[in-house]
Amino acid sequence: MAEENREILVLNVILILFALGSLGIGVWTVFSDGFKAGTDDLFLLMVCLLLALLFSVGPILWAYNKGLIKNPFKR
Repeated sequence: MAEENREILVLNVILILFALGSLGIGVWTVFSDGFKAGTDDLFLLMVCLLLALLFSVGPILWAYNKGLIKNPFKR
């Protein structure tokens, strides 16, 4: 059981690092080229944001199920 929890924790850390890396590439795209808002820049930014969302869903749901974060819309 302890080994399973450790594997889940390692997987969540890796997914969070991937999400932060995707966000970092998106920020770098905006600030490195002056963000001319061309089609390529917008597409790359949207792909980076979508990947960050995709990689962060698992850790967010895990933290919610463990009670580490609460639903802000629930009273």
